[in-house]
Amino acid sequence: MVSDGAPNQENDDTEERERRDARPKIRAKSIAPHAQADDMAISKDGQNALLAATVVVVMFLGIWAYCTIHYGFLGFCLGWIPAAVLAPLIGGAIFLIGSATAV
Repeated sequence: MVSDGAPNQENDDTEERERRDARPKIRAKSIAPHAQADDMAISKDGQNALLAATVVVVMFLGIWAYCTIHYGFLGFCLGWIPAAVLAPLIGGAIFLIGSATAV
């Protein structure tokens, strides 16, 4: 058989079939078209963490404001130190107490 430069259709089909068969077979799992309400609900631990984070921010600002009011400029400059120590302790306690009671 004389080749005229045109690609051989049979060889191309065979190569394509071999390449297709060599690929790993992947099956797609069915995915629900929309999320269920239960899937979107925040867990008790998530609610406790959100509450604790809110308490930490509020306590930090409150303690810093207390230091500023009572100690003036010095309280403003250094009040963040006790606020940074106490706020996470109080927030952590709230988280732990909330986790222990949410059984």
